[in-house]
Amino acid sequence: MLHYEPNKIVNIKRLNENYINLIFRAVAESTEEAILNSLITAKTTIGRDGNKRYSLKDYIEKHEII
Repeated sequence: MLHYEPNKIVNIKRLNENYINLIFRAVAESTEEAILNSLITAKTTIGRDGNKRYSLKDYIEKHEII
């Protein structure tokens, strides 16, 4: 595998601009889903020096938000 491009001219394919919005929306939605899933499934953690970070579930229960 080369770490540089030996050719002086390179052919580049690009996505038709009509499809960019669709792909951008799909990427944004999948990223949002991953973040929400991470927040929902996280557990309360105790770190160095006893620093405690509550999971979303425990935080909501502790502060009686819902």
